[in-house]
Amino acid sequence: MGNNDLLILGHRGCTAITKEPENTSSTVVNGGKPKPVIIENTLESFQNAVNLGADGFELDIQLTQDGYLIVFHDFSLPNGERIHATSFDNLPSFIPTLNQVVEMFQSTTINIEMKCGTTDSENNIPLELIKFLNSQSDQLNELDLIVTSFSLNAVRKLSEIKRDINFKFGLLVSPNTANNLNYIHEISGLTYVVAHWAMVNSDMIDLADKYGLRIICWTVNEAVEMIRLRALRVAGIITDDTELALKVLRP
Repeated sequence: MGNNDLLILGHRGCTAITKEPENTSSTVVNGGKPKPVIIENTLESFQNAVNLGADGFELDIQLTQDGYLIVFHDFSLPNGERIHATSFDNLPSFIPTLNQVVEMFQSTTINIEMKCGTTDSENNIPLELIKFLNSQSDQLNELDLIVTSFSLNAVRKLSEIKRDINFKFGLLVSPNTANNLNYIHEISGLTYVVAHWAMVNSDMIDLADKYGLRIICWTVNEAVEMIRLRALRVAGIITDDTELALKVLRP
């Protein structure tokens, strides 16, 4: 990535590809063009984003009942079982652990979102994540890790226990949680505000600049918004359309 390029991260990886590999079932989309569908937040999805040329990808982590940090977005499985009440061995096989992701992807930017669905998880996920990252200190030198959460409490906890581990962290905000921006100056070590694209304007950029922070935007899927946000000097975008982002931002 060049110095003047903003970061392009695949949202939960990249779940569709243009060229159909052999022996791969596909879904027919506009114009009858086959586009194989890949399950989000899987090793295959992350590899697809990297293969297309993204700088990395965003993923979601949760903590299972038996203490595994796993990669999955929803708080419940399709059968209704809650992730935090399920043991790792009872999860579908396509769900990877964070350890598998870190082992597979080096020299990559990985944005880890802590999904905190309970009060306990706001404390436990940061604690377990720090334990894990401590155990992976050698590999972290090759990774650009960004840890985020919508939970203000989880981000505060991370700030308290981060110590000297090599990663950056940020606060996720949406229009519904915009009030959390009032507390960014209180969070020691914060690097990023990760904001919904529609919130990002010159005022937000000025606020971030005031506290020495950078802005990453989610989830940016339209070319016109990619161009607008680049003009505002955001640090990066998270997108469902990696190919479009590369075409628009790195022609």
